[in-house]
Amino acid sequence: MNIGIGLPATIPGISGGLIKEWAICAESGPFSTLGIVDRIVYPNHEPMISLAAAAAVTERISLMTTVLIGPLRNHVVLAKQAATLQSISNGRFNLGLGIGIRKDDFDIAGVEYSGRGRRLENQVNAMKAIWSGDASSLGHREVGPPVEKAPKIIMGAFVDKALERVGRVADGYLAGPDGPSEVERKFSVVTSSREASGKQGKPKLIGGVYYALGDLERGKEYMRHYYDFVLDETDWSVESMMVQDADSVKNLIADFESIGMDELIFHPCVPELDEITRLADIIS
Repeated sequence: MNIGIGLPATIPGISGGLIKEWAICAESGPFSTLGIVDRIVYPNHEPMISLAAAAAVTERISLMTTVLIGPLRNHVVLAKQAATLQSISNGRFNLGLGIGIRKDDFDIAGVEYSGRGRRLENQVNAMKAIWSGDASSLGHREVGPPVEKAPKIIMGAFVDKALERVGRVADGYLAGPDGPSEVERKFSVVTSSREASGKQGKPKLIGGVYYALGDLERGKEYMRHYYDFVLDETDWSVESMMVQDADSVKNLIADFESIGMDELIFHPCVPELDEITRLADIIS
């Protein structure tokens, strides 16, 4: 199982320079992917631009949105951005997408909140047509740059209806903050839907988890701030969502590897470069 690491671009108060430093440091370590989370109503850096900056200072490591809120964006503009990032990175970009669950992101962007699942599916199909050079079928002229290898589509989802959508249109599933047994159950819904749609090959299974190995209180403070909208409404907790020590990291890797997960991405809660080193030392 591959191990990826998130960029600290979602943590309030960081500098743009840290994003580039983080990417350089991560590439020198044992990590397979740089991930980044999306939100509009929050003091974070924009994901696609942040990944473009990371692409410019790296050569090996893959880049992925984990995930980008697709329905907030115009499909033609997003297809062009993704193709550009794929070109800049020399084919290292994977486009992770989700419907988004924060209504305030949609309100401030002037985008309808309802119907976003259906719009996301249509959006993915339209972008694939654009990347294949078949934009004319959508009533568009050519939209570039041309891509030799289209970005892989990885989608997040929670409920079965959305998981079935992942199976129909995506190349892989990005699991949420669930344990191995629930991730395995949800992935089975994805694979069954994929088979029913006549698609060949097994989809990728990717997981994501938050971590803090140094200043734990600082990490918890960030998690409470970022997830304040949902912690009071679900059984999620900072303690259950954030890995805090070496043994927990090792156990989590072993647990998810046992269900056949392809990649697990650790998202930082503390924006200090030594968090990369601490994690690298554990997984190495």
